Amino acid sequence: MADGDHRQAPTHLINLSTALTGIGRLTGYHYAIDNDDVAPLSTATSGLRLAGQKEPSGVAVTYLLEYARQSDAADNPKSFDADYWHLMAGAKFGVAEV
Repeated sequence: MADGDHRQAPTHLINLSTALTGIGRLTGYHYAIDNDDVAPLSTATSGLRLAGQKEPSGVAVTYLLEYARQSDAADNPKSFDADYWHLMAGAKFGVAEV
């Protein structure tokens, strides 16, 4: 393949987000990538993410929860499914953050 000669089949990227009062921001996403030139890079990923912060008594407590699932798509010669979890919690005390 010559430099710069790259064919990309349709790729669909969807990312929707909304604020949930008193809870945080909820984001849902779906990324469908169909790569004609490098079929093993063709994947579909769907997930949900919730991020927020609470401030009880002067301490800001932050949190993030995310789950996604990725699988083979289009002409990917490999068959796979992979789960992804991301959990995070923290606290802010004035200028310090843990």
